[in-house]
Amino acid sequence: MQQDWRDEGQWTRLPCRVKRVWYLSSAIGDVAVLLICAVAVVVLMHLGWWGFWQRAVVVTAAVLSVLDLMLRPLVSRYEYAVNRFILGQHEVSIRKGWFLRKLTVIPYNRVQHVETEQGPLLRAFSLMSVEIHTAVGAHTIDALEVEDAMGVVSQITAKVRTEKEDL
Repeated sequence: MQQDWRDEGQWTRLPCRVKRVWYLSSAIGDVAVLLICAVAVVVLMHLGWWGFWQRAVVVTAAVLSVLDLMLRPLVSRYEYAVNRFILGQHEVSIRKGWFLRKLTVIPYNRVQHVETEQGPLLRAFSLMSVEIHTAVGAHTIDALEVEDAMGVVSQITAKVRTEKEDL
């Protein structure tokens, strides 16, 4: 879906495939925690340190990982419904979160540089994230189609150049 990034003032959704990326990323983390729990059980039992507190910590970590894995499709759906961005005339606005919502407004004259990032999961789904760097830190648009990401970077770069010339 090629979008005309010259249309200002429109909230833009992330591609629907980002829900699968979020789910797989969370699943990989949860499986890693479960594997660490299994290794911890074997090592602690072998060393004879398998007591109440060790059991409590390992079981709690395992239960939280399984719970996260089960709830991730629901969480991803709500997260997707809220996450949006807008390229305005003088700023970029990024809205994130489903439980704790956050709106970040970045004036173009505060942008230091813009970069794209594409890890293995994003690459597998032909998506790319855009990071907008300011003196305070980096702000991320989680995932866009590759062509759209390049268009967003081009438009932000052009706006930054224009805004900084006006100073």
